[in-house]
Amino acid sequence: MTPAQRRKKLRDLRKNKTSKKLNLLLIFLLLFIFVILGLFFFAKRHCVGNLKISMVFPDSEGNIIVSTLSKKDNDLTLIKIPSNTQLESSRQLGTWKANSFWQLGINEKYDGKLLQETITKNFHFPVTIWADKNVSGFVSGNIIKIIKSAIYPYKSNLSIGDRLNLLLLSFSIKNEKTNNFDLSEMNVLKKTKLTDGEEGYVLINPIPMNIYSSFSESVDTEFNYMAQIVNATGSRLIAENVGKTIESMGYKITSIKEEYPIDNLYDCVIYGKNKDIVNKISQIYSCKIDNSKNSEEFDIVLRLGKEFSKRY
Repeated sequence: MTPAQRRKKLRDLRKNKTSKKLNLLLIFLLLFIFVILGLFFFAKRHCVGNLKISMVFPDSEGNIIVSTLSKKDNDLTLIKIPSNTQLESSRQLGTWKANSFWQLGINEKYDGKLLQETITKNFHFPVTIWADKNVSGFVSGNIIKIIKSAIYPYKSNLSIGDRLNLLLLSFSIKNEKTNNFDLSEMNVLKKTKLTDGEEGYVLINPIPMNIYSSFSESVDTEFNYMAQIVNATGSRLIAENVGKTIESMGYKITSIKEEYPIDNLYDCVIYGKNKDIVNKISQIYSCKIDNSKNSEEFDIVLRLGKEFSKRY
């Protein structure tokens, strides 16, 4: 190597090192700005109190991932639903494979809300957050990916305050506190020929309790959190299925009260004694919160009207 070549190589090395430092500095500068904005200007919508944070997103292979992060225990649960799992869509849009719901939601102007509703409907997972695959950095355990998921733009219902909260929580979770479940490897799904003639999975058995326990809230309270569903949908099955989702959070449905649907054309209304719990359930089912009402007998009251049945 000639002296000129050596000098050129040294210049290139210095240039690459400088470029890497600038890129790293830019990332941390963006992160600093993001933290300031999150702290002072943007409220949290989903990451409130000590309640668990559950979200759903597609991975790069079209599988659906449901994740639950616990603030109290600093642990993470990841549930994988194979891309070719046949599911019944919410909003009466028919039967589709799991890897179709993200695009279907965009086509139907619901974005990821359709995926979130459909996963809750089929599996009774109490999920409030939806996002595209770029949110996966929060559950990757990789510092750079976590930061990218916090500051990069992508489709999601997360506020900046939520992203900041997820950023800080993700840093505290260790690999040994991550639980992974693949539903294709459990006695939950059955491999069979689907309605489109291709091979895939269908749901045949209830979700095991050890998976549901990852969604269960441990709220320190003197109440046992007894819940009532006032059902005016015209379908007892809808009320029972909504009840299963609420019970997966650790709250007991002690009453399903039937009302005539013809006189109750409202959608979904909820009220109760714990604002954080009421807020979370309202986000799962897009219910209106009625702060003017309270119940002495029940800790949570969820009223389902005829309009709710049209989008369940």
